[in-house]
Amino acid sequence: MPFGCIAVDGAHIYEETEEGRRRNRARAYRWIAVAEKLGASHIRIDAGGPEQWTEEQFAITVDGYRDVIGHAAEAGLQVVVENHWGPTVQPDQVVRLIEAVPELGLLLDSWNWAHGKQAEGWLKCAKYAKVIHVKTFNFTENGEELTQNIPAFCRLMKKSGFQGAWGVESVPHADGEIEAARKSIELIKHSVF
Repeated sequence: MPFGCIAVDGAHIYEETEEGRRRNRARAYRWIAVAEKLGASHIRIDAGGPEQWTEEQFAITVDGYRDVIGHAAEAGLQVVVENHWGPTVQPDQVVRLIEAVPELGLLLDSWNWAHGKQAEGWLKCAKYAKVIHVKTFNFTENGEELTQNIPAFCRLMKKSGFQGAWGVESVPHADGEIEAARKSIELIKHSVF
């Protein structure tokens, strides 16, 4: 079974200290080597940093991504950032980062946005998505997800021409992990295919 995207934690680009950035960069390089051996197509490296960047923090982040992207390209991988935490929960900051580093792709998570920013995030960022996470939490008896409108997200992704991997990130509150993942896959299929 092929690997689409390896999601790496702890190798984010921005840290306050140079030492912290070097340590994270070394982790990113190790994970790039692992992803290459596994034959993955993408590797997620988070941006890191506070929810609002200063100009200096943004410049450090841009430079860091350029470096990591160079290493990943040699391994045949595309680096993606996820709307995950820190500055990337704000749609405008995701757009700003990707436009500053055009080689950087987006792992678009259906859920991970600042409060009240989900719809804006979907609409502004769908066109940048190279990989997606369809996140699910709670299902009705007939297979509908109660936390967010997954069919609308899936239809938007299809309408925007998305051709990448449809990842399921199942975080069930009631069902077991495997059963919730099955329900998530069925919901995606019924929504777009």
